[in-house]
This record gives sequence, C-alpha cells and structure tokens, in this order.
Amino acid sequence: MNTLKQQRALKLILVTHDLGAASALCDDIVVLDQGQVVEHDCATRIMNSPTHPTTKR
Repeated sequence: MNTLKQQRALKLILVTHDLGAASALCDDIVVLDQGQVVEHDCATRIMNSPTHPTTKR
C-alpha cells in the first residue's frame, strides 16, 4: 500500500484497531473512544508519546 500511495499520490484512510499498522501506513492518526476523538496527532507522536489512556492501552 505504501508503494501505491507514493506512485499515485494517493491518500489513505485506514480503519483499524492496530496502531502498529496505522503508524506504518499513515502520516496522521486519530484515536476514537466510544465514537469520540480522544487524540489526533502525527503517527510518530502518537506512537512515541500517547497522552490518552485509550491510546496508551
């Protein structure tokens, strides 16, 4: 998917429970808890310094 993104200048919306997959494929991550946005930042910051308990879990 990363190759396709680069070759065709595509944007990707990935819905997953796997933050590792999201960080590998996406530039930004939005974390939802019960349908509410609880954290939104670049993938690097979310993975290195999560602030919300849902993200930390």
